[in-house]
This record gives sequence, structure tokens and C-alpha cells, in this order.
Amino acid sequence: MARGGLVAKLRAAIREASKKKASVTVDARIREGKTDRPVTMTVMPLPASEKDAPLLVTFVPAALRHDPEPAAPSGDHDASAGEQALEAELKAARAELQNTIEHQETTNEELKAANEELTSINEELQSVNEELETSKEELQSFNEELNTVNGQLQHKIGELESATNDLNNLLAGSEIATLFLDEDFCIRWFTPATKDLFSFVATDIGRPIAHLARKFTDESLLEDMETALKKLSPVEVEVPSDAGRWYLRRVLPYRTRDNRIAGVVVTFSDITDLKRALDATNDARVFAETIVRTVQHPLLVLDKQLRVQTANRAFRELFAVFEEEPKGRLIFDLGTGEWNNPPLRSLLDEVLSADEDIVDFEVEQDLHHLGRQSMMLNACRLPQEGGLDDLILIAIEDVTARKRFDEHREVLVNELNHRIKNVMATVQAIASQTLRSATSVENARADFGARLVALGNSHDLLTRENWAGADLRDIVTDTVKPLAARSDCFRIDGPRLWLTPSNALSMAMALHELATNAAKYGALSNESGSIEIIWRLAGNASKRRLILTWTESGGPPVVSPSRTGFGSRLVQQVLAAELGGKVEVAYEASGIVCKIDAPMPDNQTEGGTG
Repeated sequence: MARGGLVAKLRAAIREASKKKASVTVDARIREGKTDRPVTMTVMPLPASEKDAPLLVTFVPAALRHDPEPAAPSGDHDASAGEQALEAELKAARAELQNTIEHQETTNEELKAANEELTSINEELQSVNEELETSKEELQSFNEELNTVNGQLQHKIGELESATNDLNNLLAGSEIATLFLDEDFCIRWFTPATKDLFSFVATDIGRPIAHLARKFTDESLLEDMETALKKLSPVEVEVPSDAGRWYLRRVLPYRTRDNRIAGVVVTFSDITDLKRALDATNDARVFAETIVRTVQHPLLVLDKQLRVQTANRAFRELFAVFEEEPKGRLIFDLGTGEWNNPPLRSLLDEVLSADEDIVDFEVEQDLHHLGRQSMMLNACRLPQEGGLDDLILIAIEDVTARKRFDEHREVLVNELNHRIKNVMATVQAIASQTLRSATSVENARADFGARLVALGNSHDLLTRENWAGADLRDIVTDTVKPLAARSDCFRIDGPRLWLTPSNALSMAMALHELATNAAKYGALSNESGSIEIIWRLAGNASKRRLILTWTESGGPPVVSPSRTGFGSRLVQQVLAAELGGKVEVAYEASGIVCKIDAPMPDNQTEGGTG
């Protein structure tokens, strides 16, 4: 690559600089056409730790030398310049040749040493060759054995490949994502189905599972893998994926054929459809149970053997049992045996066998906390899916109150008919007697209206008590209160005493007649009169009697009437007949005194004294 005139001197300078490890500078000329240009070359070894250090070569143009002597003719000058150049090249060639000779001598010495080493190596190789011959024979024998073993291995490899293919097809066909990890939880192998849960590539084998992203939520994966390794038992948990599907994740210890634990196996089974079906079933169950709990009628669910499976709150409250007490018991063993009814047995058998419903089947039961109760049963079959036995739903309605109400209503209707007839007869009698004793139409109208009002008030009092009777104090107070002009007009005292409806009505009408007569002619006709109404009970049990005294005072002088009017007959005759006792009316000068003495057996309640 060096230009003409530089090759020989440059080669010599490089050899000398390499040998002396020092900088070498030489002058040379570069031919450029017909002229030469002087150049100074410097070869400098660069400092380095290697044995063959690099060399730095620099080229510097040299200044032209001016000869002070007069110039010679051009012909001679060109000849001398050429000779000088040739001499310089000759010197350089001689120097280079000398260096080459020295280098050749050095190389010859090195070749001699190498030749001696080769001779020694050749002897060693001959010895090794002999050993190799011996080893060759041994290798031939070993090779025969290897061929035999190789045949066996080829057979085993074929079996292994077949088993591997079967395993791969099994895992790929099952669509169960399976992940094999070593004891450090680094990936050993994975099935293609894991693509929905991980973004695995082939180069991920050997990487820790904790370093890879997941497409599902499972915070306890690493913890469960450690648990499976520690306890050598499977761990199962349901996990949701980012795609909205559900998987059953199972972690099992990885066991080798020699029963050595070499890691874990993680499987992911898609249970989305199953979970949705279970959720739908659970929702339906909760919905049904909510309806059952909400229904106010007792409900029972029986199995094929007529054993209780479920009892709602209304059933437990009605029969006073704990939540789990009736479960598993035969329906015929409930209570005190009231359910052990042959017709009911046959009807329940027909529900299961012929799918016939039970409608309004009545059962009488003695409940220890409620007494005799009437129950109305309705039953139907509940078909079950999945090959399960059908169930029976029994709805129980407590109709005791309804039956009692119907009976009470019938009694009330009969009682009402009787009372209407009595009221009509009473009104007819009042009208007839009032018109017969009246002196004028106006008096008859007034007396008849007042007596009807008194009769109506008596009925109001009985109505407040549902026509079960009335208390004597309430009868007296309600009857005389409209005629009390002052707060001290009446003094009322006596024990509480319950009268039957007929006795209460007769007593109210009699007291009304006495009060009306007192307002017209007696103690209530002036400002100073007053009336005492006092009663007491005498005797005991069936011989007990009521003694009531009406005493007027402070009124105008009393004169015995010349004739007996309707009021007097009502008090003395009708009341006495109704009560079964005696009624005496005395016309004292100070005022009328009426005394009522009637039997009052103790089956009518006596209260305290007012």
C-alpha cells in the first residue's frame, strides 16, 4: 500500500522499531511524476501491556535543500540525482537484506527448537497411538454394548413419545388449563388451555410464576402452592377471570414415580356454566324459601318416605317447636299422634303415586298450648330434577277461629232473631200501655218517645258489651244521668254485679220509669230533692239475692195514685216477673220508696263496692 520509494525504508523502520521498542525516524523520497518530494517517516511503538504493541507511523514532508554552489548543467544534474537515488535505494536494500538475514537466522533457531519439540511430540504421539489402539478395541466392545443399550433406549423413547402424545392429546382434549411448576414455583410445562389465563410463550419455561401476569384474580395462589407442598394435600378455590368466567383452581403436589415431591401441579377447570346453574338454583331456592317464610299459613315439605324436610316459621310457631326439631321426623309422629290418620295416609300415598292433590282435608288436633284446634290440609307433589325423588308440599290452615266464628255467628243470628222479636213485643207492649193510660195524644207521644229512648239506651249499653250482659252500676248511671239537673241529685252505691241481657233490659226500663216519675212528680221536680239508689247482695252461692232500694227525699209531698199506670205496672209486675223476685213500691210522705228483691246466683260476677 506504500507509495513508490517508501516501501523498503518503511519496512526497515518498522522492523527496527519493533525490535528495539523505540522510535525510529528515516528520510525518504516520494516519486511524483518526474520529480521527487522528500518525506520524513517516524515509527513509534505505542505503550501497551500486550506483547505485540501497535506502532504509530507518521509522515512529515521535509524541506527542500538549496545547494549554494552554482547550478550544474541540467543534464549532469539529472544524472547525479538519479545516481544518488539509486545509491540510496541500494543502501536501503542492503540494510533491509541485512535485517532479513538476521530475522532468517532467528527464525532458523526457532525452527530447530520447534523441530526438537515436534520430535518429542511425535514420540509421545506414537505412545498415545499404541494406547489408542488398545482403547479402540475397548471402544469396539463398548460400542457393541452401546448399540444394544441404544436399541433398548430407542424402544423406550418410542414408548415415551407415544405416552407423551397421548398425554398431550388428553390434556388438550380435556380443555383443563394445567400448569406444572418445580419446587421453586418456576414453570416446567403448561397446556395450551392456559392461554385464557396466562400469556405464556415457549421461552417462559423456567421463569418463576410470580413474575408473570395473570388474567384472573387469585390473591392466595402462591400461598396455596406453599400449603400444598407443606401439607401434601390438594387446595381448591373458585377464582374469577378477567373475561367474566369462573374457574375451579386446584393445587396438588407433583409426585414422581418414586413418590418424590418435585413441585406442584395447578389446574383450572371452567365451572362458569355450573356456577351459573348453581347460582340460578340457589336464587330459586332463596326465592322459594322467602315465599315459604312469608306465607302466614304453616307449610311442610315431605320426602318420599313422608319425613319432614322443611317447616316454615308459621308451622313452628303454631306447633311450638324449634327450628330443626321436626326435620327428619315422620309426619305421623308429629304432635301427639293426631297426624296418624289412615285417610290422610292414603291421600298422601295418592299424591306421590297418582299425582292427585289433597284439597281441604280437615284434621282435629289437641295442642298442649292452644287446646283443641281444627286444621285444614292441602297437599300437592313437587317434581324434582336430576333424578331426585319428588317431594310433597303440605299447606296447613288453622280454621279453628273461623269455625268458632261461624258457630258464634250462628248463635248471634239466632239471638238477634230472638231479641228482635222481644224488642218488637216490648215496643208493642209499651205502645199499647202508653196509649191506654194516656190522657191526651201529646202526652202519649211524649211518654212513648221517652220510653223508646230509654229502651234504645239500654240496647246501646248491651251492644257495647256484645249483648253478653251489662254491669248494674253502668245500667243505673246511664239511665238516671239524663235527668240529673245537679251533681248531687243522685247517690249511687253498691257492688259490681253482672246482669244477663234480659235482666239488664228490664232493670233499665224500670229505673227509667222511676226516674221519669220522680222528674214529673217526685224528688227531681224541685231544687232540693235527691234520690238514693243503693243495692247489696245477701246470701251465698245459689241462694244469693239482690236487694236494691230506690229512696226519694226532699221532693213535694207524695200522694198515693188513684189508679195504676203503665210505669207502675212495668216496675211492679214486669220487672218482678223478669227477675223472678218481688218489687214493692211505697208512697211515703217524704217520697217514693221502691224495693227490689230478686234471686241472683253467684254465676253472675260480683265486683268491688263503688
